[in-house]
Amino acid sequence: MAKEIDLKKGELSRHVNKAAKAIADGYIIVIPMEHSYAYVCDAFSHDAVRAMHVLRGDPLFTAAQVIVGSVKTCLLYTSPSPRDS
Repeated sequence: MAKEIDLKKGELSRHVNKAAKAIADGYIIVIPMEHSYAYVCDAFSHDAVRAMHVLRGDPLFTAAQVIVGSVKTCLLYTSPSPRDS
């Protein structure tokens, strides 16, 4: 069962740490955005990504946005596009 956390109550840093731990433990969390909500999970966990696609009702082979913490991490998993050459 999902647990709802009111970000206006308690320490924000505590909520962020709890969310980061949940993601690291393989859970999917839902975060508020400006005009919608987003599913968030560990992009390096195949099970978590698969579960996120199921929750979203995505058809097979649907891409998802990925946010990484550094350029170094990004360069480990990407390659230049032909127009960058």
